Amino acid sequence: MPDFFLFPSLTIVHDLLIGDDAMRIPRRRGKSSLQWQLKRMSLMDKGREKEEERKKKNNALFPLPFFPPFFFIFLMVLFPPLTHKKKGIYFRRMDPNAFLSSFDAIVALSNTEGPRHNVLEPKFTAREQMQALRESVRNAYKEFPSQTAMSQICRCYVFIGFNMLETDEETDGVNEICKAYTLTLFGAKKELLDDVVNVAAHPLEEILRNEVPFVTAEKDYAFVTEFMRVHNALGFYFSNRNVELRISDAKQVLLVAEKAYRAWNEWFQSFPGHCFMKDIPVLENGTLDRANISPDALPMYTVRFEMDTAFTSTLFFLAQVYTACKMTALASRYCHHTLYHQLLNKMEFSKKDWATNALHLSAFYSSCFDYGKALHCLRAGEYIMPEENANEETLGIVAWAFGKFYLHRLHYYAEVRRHCAPRGHFPDEFERWWVNFPLDIPPPQPLPAIETFEDARECFKEANIWFNKALNYYVYDGCCTEYIDIKKDITQLYTALICFEENRDRIIAMHQRRVALIEPFPSDLNFNAYPTLVRQLLFDLGGMHEEMLEIYIQQKNNPMEGEKPLSDKKLNAFTDKAQGFYRRFCDTWKEPQTKKIPETIDVDSRLPFFRSLMRLAHLQMKRFFKDPKEEYDNISSCIVMFEKAIAFASSNPMNEEADAEVQLAREMATLLPVRQKDLWRVYHNAV
Repeated sequence: MPDFFLFPSLTIVHDLLIGDDAMRIPRRRGKSSLQWQLKRMSLMDKGREKEEERKKKNNALFPLPFFPPFFFIFLMVLFPPLTHKKKGIYFRRMDPNAFLSSFDAIVALSNTEGPRHNVLEPKFTAREQMQALRESVRNAYKEFPSQTAMSQICRCYVFIGFNMLETDEETDGVNEICKAYTLTLFGAKKELLDDVVNVAAHPLEEILRNEVPFVTAEKDYAFVTEFMRVHNALGFYFSNRNVELRISDAKQVLLVAEKAYRAWNEWFQSFPGHCFMKDIPVLENGTLDRANISPDALPMYTVRFEMDTAFTSTLFFLAQVYTACKMTALASRYCHHTLYHQLLNKMEFSKKDWATNALHLSAFYSSCFDYGKALHCLRAGEYIMPEENANEETLGIVAWAFGKFYLHRLHYYAEVRRHCAPRGHFPDEFERWWVNFPLDIPPPQPLPAIETFEDARECFKEANIWFNKALNYYVYDGCCTEYIDIKKDITQLYTALICFEENRDRIIAMHQRRVALIEPFPSDLNFNAYPTLVRQLLFDLGGMHEEMLEIYIQQKNNPMEGEKPLSDKKLNAFTDKAQGFYRRFCDTWKEPQTKKIPETIDVDSRLPFFRSLMRLAHLQMKRFFKDPKEEYDNISSCIVMFEKAIAFASSNPMNEEADAEVQLAREMATLLPVRQKDLWRVYHNAV
C-alpha cells in the first residue's frame, strides 16, 4: 500500500482525545512548508517520560508530504477545551469546524485515484476512516446529545452509504442511507434520537411515498443539508439502476430535494444579512475560506455554502435523469445550472469534462436558434478547456464546436432564404432560468441575421477557420473518421453558402469544391474497416453530382449571358459519372463469392439502397439524344431500372417513409411504356 494511504487508526486518535489523560493539541505551522509540527500541552500532571513517549508516537502518525496532515490534526482537535468532568473522565463538546475539516479530508481521500492494481483502494480506506470518525462522534453524543452531533453522525452515514454504492455494495449502501433518513426525520423536528448506534433503516417504500419535504420553516429548516444529502444519495442509487421504473423513483426523490432547497432559499433570503453563493470566499480546493470570513458571518456563510454544494449534486443527478428520459430541454437546463454552480462552489471537477459539457450545451441552444446563448457557452468551454498537452479531445473539440456553431447559423439562414424555416425573433423560453457563467467572457448578445451574400461569406470564413484549426488536431492517420467528418462539415458550409449565390458558374465551382473535399476517401479507405463510412461517402458524392447536373441542364435549357452550356455528349458523360457513384454504392452489398447482390439485405440498409436504385433510374431519364431511336432505347433502360427498384421493394419491406417513392416507381413503370409508344409512332411517321 502506498505511503499516502497509511493513515493512523481514528480510534487511536479518539483514545488520545477522551480519557483520564486527555490532552489538547493545537495546530502550528512549522518552518517547513511540507510538514505540520505537533505540540502537546499537558492538561494533567503525568511525568515527562510518558509525555515524550506520546510525543514520538504522535509524530510517527503523519508521513508527509503525500497527504495533507491537517486531516489528522483536525481529528485531534475534534473537541474543544474541557467543559465537563464526570467520574474522573473529561469530555468535550463537538467543534463543527473541526469536524467539517476532518470530513472534507476523508472526502478528498475518497476522490483520489488508487494504484492500478486496485483503483478502489482509496474508497475503502476512506470508508474505514469515516466509520472511525462516526464512532468518535457517537461516543461524544452519548455524553452530550445534540443536534450538531446527530447531524454529523447523519453525514457520516450518508458518506458511507454513498461509498458503498460506488463500490457496488448496493444492499448495504442503501441500508446506510435509509438509516441516515431516519436521523433526518428526528433532526427535522429538532428531536434527539436516544440510540445513534442501532439506528433503524427507514423503509425505502415509505421514502418513495413522500413527495413533500418534511424540513420546514417552523423548525428553522433544521437538518435541511442532511435532508438534501440523503435524497441526493438515493437519487444516485435509483438513477444507476437498469429498471426503467427506478428512473422515475430517482426523479421523484431528487425533485423533493430541489423543492426543499428552493423553499429553504426563499426562507433564508428573508433574513437580514443573508448571502449568496457568489459572495462567499471559497478556496481553490473547493473548501470554505474560513480565514477570510468574520466570526459573525461564518454561520450564515457556512449554511449557504453547504446548501449550495448539496444542491449542485441535486442538479447534476437531475440532469442525468432527464438525459436518461430523453427530455433534452430539461436535461440541458439542469446541466447548465450544474456547470454554473460548480464554478461558484469551485467543486472538484474535470476541466475537460466541464468544457465539453458546455460545448454540448452550445449545440442545444443552437438547435433552438438562440445563437447568443450558444456562443456564450462556446466561449465558456473555450475558457475552461485546459491548453496543456493540447490534442483532439481538448482544443480540437473546441475548434470543431466553433466551426459547427457557425455552420448551423449559416445553414439556418440559408433555409430562411429558401423559405424552408421560420424567420424572426423567437420567444425566449430560457430567460426565466438562464444564468451567465461567472467567467471573464462576454454575456450573451443577440447576433445579427445573415441576409446577404457578404454576410454569409463572413460566417463561412469564420467557420472555415475553426474547421481547419480542428483538422490540425484530428489528423487523418490517427483520427480518420473525425477527419472525414470535419471535411464533410466543410462541404455543408459550401452547400449553405450556395443558397446566397446567384451566379451559376460560381455555384458549380462551389459544388466542385465540395466534391474535391471528399472524393479521394472512398477509394483510400479499407471497406472492411469502414463499410458505413464508405457507403455514406459514395451516396453523398452521387448527390453532389446530381445537384451539379441540374445546374448544367438549367444552363443548357435557359442559358444566360456569359455562360457556356455543356454539349449533349459532355452532359451524358457527367450523368455517367453521377450514376457511377450510386452503382459503386450498390455494389458494396455484393457477396464476395458470387459477386452478386443478395435478394434481401439488412433492414437498416434497405431505404438508402432503394433510393439509390431510384436515383439511378431518374438520372437515366436526364440523358440527351438527337436520335429518337436512341431515346426509345433509353426509355427501355429506364423501365428496367424502375422495375428493379419495385422488385427490391417487394422483397425488402421498408417503413412507411418509402411508400410514396415505391408508388412513384410503379407509376413510372406504367407511364414510360406509353411514352415509348408515342415516341415510336412519331419516329415511324417521320420515316
